[in-house]
Amino acid sequence: MPIKNKNQLFGSGFGQLAEHVDATGRIVKDDVVEDLELMLPSHDLVDQEQLEKHLRYNRFEGGGDVRSFLQFGFEPKKIAEQAKQVAKERFRFQRGVNDESDAFRHALGSYLMTKRYGAVEAKKILDGHERAPGFRSKSLSKDGAVLQDLYNNKIGMEAAVDPKNRDKDPVDVIQELYEKRKLQTRPFRLKRK
Repeated sequence: MPIKNKNQLFGSGFGQLAEHVDATGRIVKDDVVEDLELMLPSHDLVDQEQLEKHLRYNRFEGGGDVRSFLQFGFEPKKIAEQAKQVAKERFRFQRGVNDESDAFRHALGSYLMTKRYGAVEAKKILDGHERAPGFRSKSLSKDGAVLQDLYNNKIGMEAAVDPKNRDKDPVDVIQELYEKRKLQTRPFRLKRK
């Protein structure tokens, strides 16, 4: 079933098909099992559990970078490095951690991974990296920063499966989202429990 509009893809959730372009340029269909519609970026206090639920993220369940490496080799890392290089060029005077450059990098990297692997596999790779980056057993990042990264990953994934972006340059798509203030450019501020 080809996707005709965003509401068709994101409307009811489970079992719908989404298209992505694989490395050879073929259009491939994936099962999409989540609603990628997001709230706006926020600098207000947010509830961590609610945001994790909204992002369909479970920090305790699933693989990390090791799982991705075993399944895909170095390719996801190469895609992430490509996104990092573009972000560095666009945001020369930023550190690239918990800032606009970081937001842009995550959105672009997730966009490219979604185009390459489809939304389901890209989400596993991206969530796994936040859960257990490298060969560590758990993330060393603070929760608000992890949620910032996951949020921007979702923004990139949503843009990648949006048919209106099919023929656009990925960098231009993410730049437009950045200019429209759709990216979370600093860690989420979490309510204390």
